[in-house]
Amino acid sequence: MRRITDEDELLIIRVIDACPARTCSWETIREELAKSVGGLGNVWSRQTLKAHPNIYIQYLAKVQSRRAPVSVVQSETGAANPVDSAHQACEETRLQELQRKYDALALRYRQVIFNASLLPGGLRLLIEPLPKGQQERDRSQAAGRRGSR
Repeated sequence: MRRITDEDELLIIRVIDACPARTCSWETIREELAKSVGGLGNVWSRQTLKAHPNIYIQYLAKVQSRRAPVSVVQSETGAANPVDSAHQACEETRLQELQRKYDALALRYRQVIFNASLLPGGLRLLIEPLPKGQQERDRSQAAGRRGSR
């Protein structure tokens, strides 16, 4: 499957705009794209479409307009812009993903500490500093990593 170009992105955004909010889903968008691109086999996957921020923001705006329509008062004052709220939702999903990754790393860290504490003399190994040769080797490896960036 070929990459999504700027022209493809504009076509996909137009398809999302044309799609009725109540029936808008990734599958209906793919079906509409298949009509213009030439078959469902030539259409990008849902994951590929979702990976492009502009497409995903437009999709979220369409889906959120279905779930929570903007009231007349909000639209007059400009308080609720669907694109802004979609962008905010996209940022929230990124933050949730980062939080999930952090939680997984923290859990892994606790597991390693727990497993090391079960070793004979493991608590002592966790508390004491590294031996001199090990410290120097770790510093040189860290300096090598910093220099390669």
